[in-house]
Amino acid sequence: MESWLAAYRSGARRPDAELAETLRMSDASDFASLLEWIVETPPEGHEQRRFAASTLDILFERVRRPGNAASFEILLPALAELYRRTRGDEDAYRYLQLMAQIGTDASLTMFTEFLVARPPEDSAHVAAACSPLLQGDRRTDLPKVFPRLLDGLAHLSAGAIILDLANFTVRERLVREHPASARREHLAAMLGDLAQRLESLDEQGWTEGSLASARRKQVGESVALAVTLCDALGLLGDRAFIGKLYPALELRHRRIRAEAAFALARLGERVGEDVVVEMASVPATRLRALAYAEELGVEGRVAEPFTTDVAKAESELAMWLSEPTRMGIPPTDLTLVDRRELYWPGYSEPVDCCLFRFTYALPRGEFSNIGITGPMTHASSADLTELEADDIYALFAGRQAEHNDIFEFDLASLTESATRDARRLEQRVRSDGYADVVPVTLGSFFGERALVARARLDRAEGLVVADHDAIEWWPRGEGGHPLGADDVFAIYKGRRLLNAFNA
Repeated sequence: MESWLAAYRSGARRPDAELAETLRMSDASDFASLLEWIVETPPEGHEQRRFAASTLDILFERVRRPGNAASFEILLPALAELYRRTRGDEDAYRYLQLMAQIGTDASLTMFTEFLVARPPEDSAHVAAACSPLLQGDRRTDLPKVFPRLLDGLAHLSAGAIILDLANFTVRERLVREHPASARREHLAAMLGDLAQRLESLDEQGWTEGSLASARRKQVGESVALAVTLCDALGLLGDRAFIGKLYPALELRHRRIRAEAAFALARLGERVGEDVVVEMASVPATRLRALAYAEELGVEGRVAEPFTTDVAKAESELAMWLSEPTRMGIPPTDLTLVDRRELYWPGYSEPVDCCLFRFTYALPRGEFSNIGITGPMTHASSADLTELEADDIYALFAGRQAEHNDIFEFDLASLTESATRDARRLEQRVRSDGYADVVPVTLGSFFGERALVARARLDRAEGLVVADHDAIEWWPRGEGGHPLGADDVFAIYKGRRLLNAFNA
Protein backbone atom coordinates (compact mmCIF):
# COMPACT_ATOMS: atom_id res chain seq x y z
CA MET A 1 0.00 0.00 0.00
CA GLU A 2 2.82 2.42 0.83
CA SER A 3 4.60 1.65 -2.46
CA TRP A 4 1.39 2.15 -4.39
CA LEU A 5 0.61 5.44 -2.64
CA ALA A 6 4.12 6.75 -3.26
CA ALA A 7 3.88 5.94 -6.96
CA TYR A 8 0.33 7.36 -7.18
CA ARG A 9 1.43 10.63 -5.60
CA SER A 10 4.67 10.88 -7.59
CA GLY A 11 2.92 11.16 -10.96
CA ALA A 12 3.98 7.77 -12.33
CA ARG A 13 1.89 6.78 -15.34
CA ARG A 14 1.76 3.10 -14.35
CA PRO A 15 3.03 0.78 -11.58
CA ASP A 16 6.63 -0.33 -12.19
CA ALA A 17 7.35 -4.02 -12.79
CA GLU A 18 7.96 -4.85 -9.12
CA LEU A 19 4.82 -3.08 -7.89
CA ALA A 20 2.73 -4.58 -10.70
CA GLU A 21 3.87 -8.08 -9.74
CA THR A 22 3.05 -7.39 -6.08
CA LEU A 23 -0.43 -6.20 -7.08
CA ARG A 24 -0.99 -9.35 -9.11
CA MET A 25 -0.35 -11.37 -5.94
CA SER A 26 -2.53 -9.16 -3.72
CA ASP A 27 -5.86 -10.31 -2.30
CA ALA A 28 -9.28 -8.67 -2.34
CA SER A 29 -8.76 -6.77 0.91
CA ASP A 30 -5.61 -5.12 -0.47
CA PHE A 31 -7.49 -3.90 -3.54
CA ALA A 32 -10.38 -2.75 -1.34
CA SER A 33 -7.91 -0.48 0.46
CA LEU A 34 -6.60 0.90 -2.84
CA LEU A 35 -10.09 1.62 -4.17
CA GLU A 36 -11.10 3.29 -0.92
CA TRP A 37 -8.05 5.54 -1.26
CA ILE A 38 -9.08 6.45 -4.82
CA VAL A 39 -12.59 7.25 -3.52
CA GLU A 40 -11.19 9.50 -0.80
CA THR A 41 -8.46 11.04 -2.97
CA PRO A 42 -9.67 11.15 -6.61
CA PRO A 43 -6.96 11.28 -9.29
CA GLU A 44 -5.78 14.74 -10.23
CA GLY A 45 -4.28 15.27 -13.65
CA HIS A 46 -3.62 12.93 -16.53
CA GLU A 47 -0.80 10.99 -14.88
CA GLN A 48 -2.78 9.97 -11.79
CA ARG A 49 -5.78 9.00 -13.93
CA ARG A 50 -3.53 6.80 -16.08
CA PHE A 51 -1.96 5.29 -12.95
CA ALA A 52 -5.40 4.50 -11.49
CA ALA A 53 -6.50 2.99 -14.83
CA SER A 54 -3.38 0.78 -14.93
CA THR A 55 -4.19 -0.40 -11.41
CA LEU A 56 -7.71 -1.30 -12.55
CA ASP A 57 -6.24 -3.30 -15.43
CA ILE A 58 -4.23 -5.38 -12.97
CA LEU A 59 -7.27 -5.74 -10.71
CA PHE A 60 -9.30 -6.99 -13.67
CA GLU A 61 -6.63 -9.63 -14.41
CA ARG A 62 -6.70 -10.66 -10.75
CA VAL A 63 -10.49 -11.04 -10.65
CA ARG A 64 -10.46 -13.09 -13.86
CA ARG A 65 -8.44 -15.88 -12.31
CA PRO A 66 -10.63 -18.99 -11.89
CA GLY A 67 -12.19 -19.30 -8.46
CA ASN A 68 -11.23 -15.79 -7.35
CA ALA A 69 -14.17 -13.66 -8.40
CA ALA A 70 -16.51 -14.20 -5.43
CA SER A 71 -13.91 -13.06 -2.87
CA PHE A 72 -13.83 -9.66 -4.60
CA GLU A 73 -17.47 -8.93 -3.72
CA ILE A 74 -16.12 -6.70 -0.92
CA LEU A 75 -15.11 -4.21 -3.64
CA LEU A 76 -18.70 -3.48 -4.65
CA PRO A 77 -19.36 -0.44 -2.38
CA ALA A 78 -16.19 1.29 -3.63
CA LEU A 79 -16.90 0.38 -7.26
CA ALA A 80 -20.42 1.77 -6.96
CA GLU A 81 -19.20 5.03 -5.46
CA LEU A 82 -16.47 5.40 -8.08
CA TYR A 83 -18.93 4.83 -10.93
CA ARG A 84 -21.40 7.35 -9.51
CA ARG A 85 -18.65 9.98 -9.34
CA THR A 86 -17.03 9.31 -12.70
CA ARG A 87 -19.87 8.14 -14.93
CA GLY A 88 -19.07 10.67 -17.66
CA ASP A 89 -15.32 10.01 -17.56
CA GLU A 90 -13.50 8.03 -20.22
CA ASP A 91 -12.56 5.16 -17.90
CA ALA A 92 -15.76 4.97 -15.83
CA TYR A 93 -16.98 1.87 -17.70
CA ARG A 94 -14.16 -0.11 -16.09
CA TYR A 95 -16.05 -0.07 -12.78
CA LEU A 96 -19.10 -1.63 -14.44
CA GLN A 97 -16.82 -4.12 -16.17
CA LEU A 98 -15.40 -5.20 -12.82
CA MET A 99 -18.93 -5.63 -11.39
CA ALA A 100 -19.78 -7.90 -14.31
CA GLN A 101 -16.51 -9.83 -13.94
CA ILE A 102 -17.02 -10.51 -10.21
CA GLY A 103 -20.20 -12.30 -11.26
CA THR A 104 -21.94 -12.91 -7.93
CA ASP A 105 -25.68 -12.31 -7.65
CA ALA A 106 -25.02 -9.07 -5.77
CA SER A 107 -22.49 -7.78 -8.32
CA LEU A 108 -24.70 -8.67 -11.31
CA THR A 109 -27.65 -6.92 -9.68
CA MET A 110 -25.55 -3.80 -9.12
CA PHE A 111 -24.18 -3.96 -12.67
CA THR A 112 -27.69 -4.29 -14.10
CA GLU A 113 -29.16 -1.43 -12.08
CA PHE A 114 -26.39 0.98 -13.10
CA LEU A 115 -26.63 -0.02 -16.76
CA VAL A 116 -30.41 0.49 -16.71
CA ALA A 117 -30.36 3.80 -14.85
CA ARG A 118 -27.05 5.43 -15.85
CA PRO A 119 -25.23 3.68 -18.70
CA PRO A 120 -21.97 5.08 -20.15
CA GLU A 121 -22.57 7.67 -22.84
CA ASP A 122 -20.39 5.88 -25.41
CA SER A 123 -21.78 2.65 -26.86
CA ALA A 124 -18.25 1.22 -27.17
CA HIS A 125 -17.85 1.63 -23.40
CA VAL A 126 -21.20 -0.09 -22.83
CA ALA A 127 -20.01 -3.02 -24.93
CA ALA A 128 -16.72 -3.20 -23.01
CA ALA A 129 -18.58 -3.14 -19.68
CA CYS A 130 -20.73 -6.09 -20.80
CA SER A 131 -17.88 -8.11 -22.32
CA PRO A 132 -17.18 -10.34 -19.26
CA LEU A 133 -20.67 -11.85 -19.63
CA LEU A 134 -19.70 -13.27 -23.03
CA GLN A 135 -16.51 -15.02 -21.96
CA GLY A 136 -16.38 -18.81 -21.80
CA ASP A 137 -18.24 -20.34 -18.87
CA ARG A 138 -19.38 -16.87 -17.75
CA ARG A 139 -22.05 -17.00 -20.48
CA THR A 140 -24.27 -18.95 -18.11
CA ASP A 141 -24.51 -15.79 -15.98
CA LEU A 142 -25.96 -13.78 -18.85
CA PRO A 143 -29.62 -14.86 -18.44
CA LYS A 144 -29.49 -13.61 -14.82
CA VAL A 145 -29.48 -9.95 -15.93
CA PHE A 146 -32.74 -10.37 -17.83
CA PRO A 147 -35.49 -9.30 -18.08
CA ARG A 148 -34.48 -6.33 -15.86
CA LEU A 149 -31.69 -5.25 -18.22
CA LEU A 150 -34.26 -4.69 -20.99
CA ASP A 151 -35.44 -1.59 -19.11
CA GLY A 152 -32.27 0.04 -20.44
CA LEU A 153 -33.52 -0.07 -24.04
CA ALA A 154 -34.59 3.56 -23.68
CA HIS A 155 -30.94 4.67 -23.68
CA LEU A 156 -29.63 5.08 -27.22
CA SER A 157 -26.03 4.33 -26.22
CA ALA A 158 -26.99 1.05 -24.53
CA GLY A 159 -30.16 -0.13 -26.28
CA ALA A 160 -28.55 -2.00 -29.19
CA ILE A 161 -26.02 -3.76 -26.97
CA ILE A 162 -28.63 -4.81 -24.40
CA LEU A 163 -30.88 -6.27 -27.08
CA ASP A 164 -27.92 -7.91 -28.77
CA LEU A 165 -27.12 -9.66 -25.47
CA ALA A 166 -30.72 -10.87 -25.29
CA ASN A 167 -30.52 -12.16 -28.87
CA PHE A 168 -27.24 -13.88 -27.99
CA THR A 169 -28.89 -15.86 -25.19
CA VAL A 170 -31.34 -17.28 -27.74
CA ARG A 171 -28.74 -17.98 -30.41
CA GLU A 172 -26.50 -19.78 -27.92
CA ARG A 173 -29.48 -21.65 -26.41
CA LEU A 174 -28.86 -20.27 -22.96
CA VAL A 175 -32.61 -19.69 -22.51
CA ARG A 176 -35.78 -21.49 -23.58
CA GLU A 177 -37.60 -18.30 -24.50
CA HIS A 178 -36.34 -14.96 -25.78
CA PRO A 179 -35.89 -12.60 -22.80
CA ALA A 180 -37.95 -9.97 -24.65
CA SER A 181 -40.89 -12.25 -25.50
CA ALA A 182 -43.20 -10.27 -23.23
CA ARG A 183 -42.11 -7.03 -24.92
CA ARG A 184 -42.44 -8.08 -28.55
CA GLU A 185 -45.08 -5.45 -29.33
CA HIS A 186 -42.85 -2.75 -27.83
CA LEU A 187 -39.89 -3.94 -29.93
CA ALA A 188 -42.00 -3.86 -33.10
CA ALA A 189 -43.15 -0.32 -32.30
CA MET A 190 -39.55 0.76 -31.67
CA LEU A 191 -38.50 -0.61 -35.07
CA GLY A 192 -41.37 1.21 -36.76
CA ASP A 193 -40.38 4.53 -35.16
CA LEU A 194 -36.71 4.08 -36.02
CA ALA A 195 -37.50 3.13 -39.62
CA GLN A 196 -39.54 6.32 -40.02
CA ARG A 197 -36.74 8.48 -38.62
CA LEU A 198 -34.09 6.85 -40.78
CA GLU A 199 -36.35 7.06 -43.83
CA SER A 200 -36.49 10.83 -43.43
CA LEU A 201 -32.68 10.86 -43.66
CA ASP A 202 -32.93 8.69 -46.78
CA GLU A 203 -35.23 11.25 -48.37
CA GLN A 204 -32.71 14.01 -47.64
CA GLY A 205 -30.08 12.06 -49.57
CA TRP A 206 -27.81 11.76 -46.55
CA THR A 207 -24.58 9.86 -46.32
CA GLU A 208 -22.85 9.11 -43.04
CA GLY A 209 -19.85 11.10 -44.17
CA SER A 210 -21.97 14.25 -44.61
CA LEU A 211 -23.19 14.36 -41.01
CA ALA A 212 -21.59 16.29 -38.18
CA SER A 213 -19.74 13.98 -35.80
CA ALA A 214 -22.28 14.30 -32.95
CA ARG A 215 -25.18 13.68 -35.33
CA ARG A 216 -23.31 10.81 -36.95
CA LYS A 217 -22.91 9.17 -33.53
CA GLN A 218 -26.67 9.37 -32.90
CA VAL A 219 -27.45 7.97 -36.33
CA GLY A 220 -24.90 5.17 -35.86
CA GLU A 221 -26.50 4.18 -32.56
CA SER A 222 -29.97 4.31 -34.17
CA VAL A 223 -28.79 2.08 -37.00
CA ALA A 224 -27.27 -0.39 -34.51
CA LEU A 225 -30.55 -0.51 -32.57
CA ALA A 226 -32.58 -1.03 -35.77
CA VAL A 227 -30.30 -3.93 -36.71
CA THR A 228 -30.74 -5.68 -33.36
CA LEU A 229 -34.50 -5.06 -33.44
CA CYS A 230 -34.74 -6.80 -36.81
CA ASP A 231 -32.69 -9.68 -35.42
CA ALA A 232 -34.92 -9.91 -32.32
CA LEU A 233 -38.16 -9.98 -34.32
CA GLY A 234 -36.73 -12.74 -36.51
CA LEU A 235 -35.69 -14.77 -33.46
CA LEU A 236 -39.09 -14.27 -31.79
CA GLY A 237 -40.64 -15.95 -34.82
CA ASP A 238 -43.95 -14.07 -34.69
CA ARG A 239 -45.36 -13.45 -38.17
CA ALA A 240 -47.67 -10.82 -36.72
CA PHE A 241 -44.79 -8.33 -36.96
CA ILE A 242 -43.81 -8.94 -40.58
CA GLY A 243 -45.36 -5.58 -41.45
CA LYS A 244 -42.82 -3.80 -39.23
CA LEU A 245 -39.90 -5.42 -41.04
CA TYR A 246 -40.85 -4.40 -44.58
CA PRO A 247 -40.27 -0.64 -44.03
CA ALA A 248 -36.79 -1.48 -42.72
CA LEU A 249 -36.19 -3.53 -45.87
CA GLU A 250 -36.86 -0.42 -47.97
CA LEU A 251 -34.17 1.68 -46.28
CA ARG A 252 -30.96 2.35 -48.19
CA HIS A 253 -28.71 1.49 -45.24
CA ARG A 254 -27.23 -1.85 -46.27
CA ARG A 255 -26.77 -3.32 -42.79
CA ILE A 256 -30.41 -2.68 -41.82
CA ARG A 257 -31.63 -4.09 -45.14
CA ALA A 258 -29.55 -7.24 -44.66
CA GLU A 259 -30.91 -7.84 -41.14
CA ALA A 260 -34.49 -7.08 -42.16
CA ALA A 261 -34.18 -9.45 -45.13
CA PHE A 262 -32.76 -12.23 -42.96
CA ALA A 263 -35.50 -11.77 -40.37
CA LEU A 264 -38.21 -11.87 -43.06
CA ALA A 265 -36.67 -14.99 -44.58
CA ARG A 266 -36.68 -16.70 -41.17
CA LEU A 267 -40.36 -15.80 -40.91
CA GLY A 268 -41.05 -17.52 -44.25
CA GLU A 269 -41.08 -14.51 -46.60
CA ARG A 270 -39.51 -15.39 -49.97
CA VAL A 271 -38.63 -11.75 -50.63
CA GLY A 272 -36.25 -11.91 -47.66
CA GLU A 273 -34.32 -14.75 -49.30
CA ASP A 274 -34.23 -12.82 -52.60
CA VAL A 275 -32.75 -9.72 -50.96
CA VAL A 276 -30.15 -11.77 -49.03
CA VAL A 277 -29.00 -13.37 -52.30
CA GLU A 278 -28.96 -9.98 -54.04
CA MET A 279 -26.87 -8.37 -51.27
CA ALA A 280 -24.08 -10.90 -51.80
CA SER A 281 -23.22 -8.83 -54.89
CA VAL A 282 -22.40 -5.78 -52.71
CA PRO A 283 -18.89 -5.91 -51.18
CA ALA A 284 -19.87 -4.12 -47.95
CA THR A 285 -22.57 -6.73 -47.15
CA ARG A 286 -21.22 -9.78 -49.00
CA LEU A 287 -19.75 -11.75 -46.10
CA ARG A 288 -22.84 -11.22 -43.98
CA ALA A 289 -25.14 -12.12 -46.89
CA LEU A 290 -23.16 -15.30 -47.64
CA ALA A 291 -23.43 -16.38 -43.99
CA TYR A 292 -27.18 -15.70 -43.96
CA ALA A 293 -27.67 -17.47 -47.29
CA GLU A 294 -25.92 -20.55 -45.92
CA GLU A 295 -28.04 -20.51 -42.76
CA LEU A 296 -31.19 -20.21 -44.88
CA GLY A 297 -30.03 -23.00 -47.21
CA VAL A 298 -30.05 -20.77 -50.33
CA GLU A 299 -26.28 -20.37 -50.83
CA GLY A 300 -26.62 -22.16 -54.18
CA ARG A 301 -28.57 -19.18 -55.53
CA VAL A 302 -25.61 -16.79 -55.04
CA ALA A 303 -23.72 -16.13 -58.28
CA GLU A 304 -20.29 -17.82 -58.34
CA PRO A 305 -18.21 -14.61 -58.80
CA PHE A 306 -19.40 -13.44 -55.37
CA THR A 307 -18.33 -16.62 -53.54
CA THR A 308 -14.63 -16.71 -54.50
CA ASP A 309 -11.80 -16.08 -52.04
CA VAL A 310 -11.00 -12.77 -53.74
CA ALA A 311 -14.64 -11.67 -53.51
CA LYS A 312 -14.64 -12.47 -49.79
CA ALA A 313 -11.35 -10.61 -49.29
CA GLU A 314 -12.82 -7.61 -51.12
CA SER A 315 -15.76 -7.71 -48.72
CA GLU A 316 -13.48 -7.78 -45.67
CA LEU A 317 -11.81 -4.53 -46.75
CA ALA A 318 -15.13 -2.87 -47.67
CA MET A 319 -16.56 -3.71 -44.24
CA TRP A 320 -13.40 -2.50 -42.50
CA LEU A 321 -13.49 0.82 -44.35
CA SER A 322 -17.20 1.24 -43.54
CA GLU A 323 -16.59 1.25 -39.79
CA PRO A 324 -17.46 4.61 -38.16
CA THR A 325 -13.90 4.94 -36.82
CA ARG A 326 -12.50 4.67 -40.37
CA MET A 327 -14.07 6.11 -43.51
CA GLY A 328 -17.62 5.54 -42.23
CA ILE A 329 -19.02 4.53 -45.63
CA PRO A 330 -18.12 1.77 -48.12
CA PRO A 331 -15.89 2.69 -51.08
CA THR A 332 -17.36 3.50 -54.47
CA ASP A 333 -15.03 1.02 -56.17
CA LEU A 334 -12.61 -1.78 -55.23
CA THR A 335 -10.03 -3.25 -57.63
CA LEU A 336 -7.58 -6.07 -56.96
CA VAL A 337 -4.04 -4.86 -57.73
CA ASP A 338 -1.94 -7.75 -56.39
CA ARG A 339 -2.38 -11.19 -54.87
CA ARG A 340 0.26 -13.59 -53.63
CA GLU A 341 0.99 -16.16 -50.94
CA LEU A 342 3.55 -15.00 -48.39
CA TYR A 343 5.07 -16.35 -45.23
CA TRP A 344 4.00 -13.58 -42.86
CA PRO A 345 5.31 -12.67 -39.40
CA GLY A 346 3.24 -14.46 -36.80
CA TYR A 347 1.95 -17.18 -39.14
CA SER A 348 3.38 -20.69 -39.48
CA GLU A 349 1.89 -21.31 -42.94
CA PRO A 350 1.78 -19.12 -46.08
CA VAL A 351 -1.04 -16.57 -46.08
CA ASP A 352 -3.14 -15.51 -49.08
CA CYS A 353 -2.47 -11.74 -49.27
CA CYS A 354 -4.49 -9.32 -51.41
CA LEU A 355 -3.94 -5.64 -52.16
CA PHE A 356 -6.97 -3.64 -53.32
CA ARG A 357 -7.18 -0.12 -54.65
CA PHE A 358 -10.25 1.47 -53.07
CA THR A 359 -11.81 4.64 -54.45
CA TYR A 360 -14.29 7.12 -53.02
CA ALA A 361 -16.19 9.51 -55.27
CA LEU A 362 -16.57 12.48 -52.91
CA PRO A 363 -18.09 15.94 -53.47
CA ARG A 364 -14.59 17.46 -53.24
CA GLY A 365 -13.15 14.99 -55.74
CA GLU A 366 -11.97 11.42 -56.00
CA PHE A 367 -9.90 9.79 -53.27
CA SER A 368 -7.97 6.51 -53.71
CA ASN A 369 -5.56 4.42 -51.71
CA ILE A 370 -4.41 0.82 -51.25
CA GLY A 371 -5.60 -1.59 -48.54
CA ILE A 372 -4.63 -5.14 -47.59
CA THR A 373 -6.54 -8.28 -46.57
CA GLY A 374 -5.26 -11.68 -45.53
CA PRO A 375 -2.83 -11.52 -42.60
CA MET A 376 -4.55 -8.29 -41.56
CA THR A 377 -7.30 -6.03 -42.87
CA HIS A 378 -5.95 -2.51 -42.93
CA ALA A 379 -5.38 0.68 -44.88
CA SER A 380 -2.97 3.55 -44.30
CA SER A 381 -3.57 7.26 -43.90
CA ALA A 382 -0.47 7.82 -46.07
CA ASP A 383 -0.85 7.64 -49.84
CA LEU A 384 0.43 4.23 -51.01
CA THR A 385 -0.75 4.42 -54.61
CA GLU A 386 2.72 5.18 -56.01
CA LEU A 387 4.52 2.41 -54.09
CA GLU A 388 5.52 -0.95 -55.53
CA ALA A 389 3.51 -3.91 -54.22
CA ASP A 390 6.60 -5.28 -52.43
CA ASP A 391 6.91 -2.09 -50.40
CA ILE A 392 3.20 -1.98 -49.59
CA TYR A 393 3.35 -5.52 -48.21
CA ALA A 394 6.49 -4.54 -46.29
CA LEU A 395 4.79 -1.50 -44.77
CA PHE A 396 1.88 -3.55 -43.42
CA ALA A 397 4.16 -6.38 -42.25
CA GLY A 398 6.39 -3.90 -40.44
CA ARG A 399 3.42 -2.28 -38.73
CA GLN A 400 2.02 -5.60 -37.56
CA ALA A 401 5.30 -7.12 -36.41
CA GLU A 402 5.68 -7.51 -32.65
CA HIS A 403 8.90 -8.81 -31.16
CA ASN A 404 10.95 -7.94 -28.09
CA ASP A 405 13.98 -7.34 -30.33
CA ILE A 406 12.16 -4.89 -32.62
CA PHE A 407 11.51 -1.52 -30.98
CA GLU A 408 12.03 2.23 -31.15
CA PHE A 409 13.90 4.48 -28.74
CA ASP A 410 12.65 7.69 -27.21
CA LEU A 411 15.06 10.25 -28.68
CA ALA A 412 14.67 12.45 -25.60
CA SER A 413 16.08 9.80 -23.24
CA LEU A 414 18.61 7.70 -25.17
CA THR A 415 21.16 5.54 -23.40
CA GLU A 416 24.80 6.43 -23.90
CA SER A 417 25.23 3.56 -26.37
CA ALA A 418 22.11 4.51 -28.35
CA THR A 419 23.23 8.16 -28.43
CA ARG A 420 26.56 7.13 -30.00
CA ASP A 421 24.75 5.02 -32.60
CA ALA A 422 22.36 7.84 -33.45
CA ARG A 423 25.20 10.35 -33.90
CA ARG A 424 27.23 7.90 -35.99
CA LEU A 425 24.27 7.24 -38.32
CA GLU A 426 23.42 10.94 -38.54
CA GLN A 427 27.00 11.72 -39.55
CA ARG A 428 26.87 8.95 -42.13
CA VAL A 429 23.77 10.53 -43.68
CA ARG A 430 25.41 13.97 -43.78
CA SER A 431 28.55 12.50 -45.34
CA ASP A 432 26.45 11.00 -48.10
CA GLY A 433 25.36 14.45 -49.31
CA TYR A 434 22.17 15.06 -47.34
CA ALA A 435 21.55 18.45 -45.71
CA ASP A 436 19.33 19.78 -42.91
CA VAL A 437 19.32 16.35 -41.26
CA VAL A 438 16.91 16.14 -38.29
CA PRO A 439 16.67 12.74 -36.53
CA VAL A 440 13.09 11.56 -35.98
CA THR A 441 13.32 7.92 -34.91
CA LEU A 442 16.05 5.57 -33.77
CA GLY A 443 14.99 1.96 -34.06
CA SER A 444 16.50 -1.39 -33.19
CA PHE A 445 15.97 -4.42 -35.40
CA PHE A 446 17.38 -7.53 -33.74
CA GLY A 447 20.27 -5.51 -32.37
CA GLU A 448 20.92 -3.46 -35.51
CA ARG A 449 20.35 0.29 -35.18
CA ALA A 450 18.48 2.23 -37.86
CA LEU A 451 17.95 6.00 -37.94
CA VAL A 452 15.00 7.74 -39.60
CA ALA A 453 15.56 11.45 -40.22
CA ARG A 454 14.05 14.33 -42.12
CA ALA A 455 16.54 15.67 -44.66
CA ARG A 456 17.04 17.53 -47.93
CA LEU A 457 18.77 16.16 -51.01
CA ASP A 458 19.55 18.84 -53.56
CA ARG A 459 16.29 20.82 -53.53
CA ALA A 460 14.00 17.95 -52.53
CA GLU A 461 12.72 17.32 -49.02
CA GLY A 462 12.05 13.86 -47.68
CA LEU A 463 12.94 11.12 -45.21
CA VAL A 464 16.07 9.03 -45.04
CA VAL A 465 16.57 5.64 -43.37
CA ALA A 466 20.15 4.66 -42.53
CA ASP A 467 21.75 1.62 -40.92
CA HIS A 468 25.35 0.38 -41.00
CA ASP A 469 24.84 -1.18 -44.48
CA ALA A 470 22.80 1.26 -46.54
CA ILE A 471 21.01 4.59 -46.78
CA GLU A 472 17.59 4.84 -48.40
CA TRP A 473 15.98 8.07 -49.58
CA TRP A 474 12.20 8.69 -49.57
CA PRO A 475 11.47 12.02 -51.29
CA ARG A 476 8.29 13.79 -50.22
CA GLY A 477 5.55 13.13 -52.77
CA GLU A 478 3.31 15.64 -54.46
CA GLY A 479 0.10 14.60 -52.67
CA GLY A 480 -1.28 15.79 -49.37
CA HIS A 481 -0.67 12.50 -47.52
CA PRO A 482 3.03 11.63 -47.86
CA LEU A 483 4.74 8.77 -46.05
CA GLY A 484 5.73 9.61 -42.48
CA ALA A 485 8.67 8.46 -40.40
CA ASP A 486 6.62 5.60 -38.93
CA ASP A 487 5.71 4.45 -42.44
CA VAL A 488 9.25 4.33 -43.81
CA PHE A 489 10.54 2.59 -40.68
CA ALA A 490 7.70 0.05 -41.05
CA ILE A 491 8.82 -0.59 -44.64
CA TYR A 492 12.41 -0.99 -43.40
CA LYS A 493 11.32 -3.60 -40.84
CA GLY A 494 8.82 -5.30 -43.13
CA ARG A 495 11.29 -5.76 -45.98
CA ARG A 496 13.73 -7.56 -43.72
CA LEU A 497 11.07 -9.75 -42.17
CA LEU A 498 9.44 -10.75 -45.45
CA ASN A 499 12.83 -11.34 -47.13
CA ALA A 500 13.82 -13.59 -44.22
CA PHE A 501 10.66 -15.66 -44.47
CA ASN A 502 10.19 -15.78 -48.27
CA ALA A 503 12.63 -16.95 -50.94
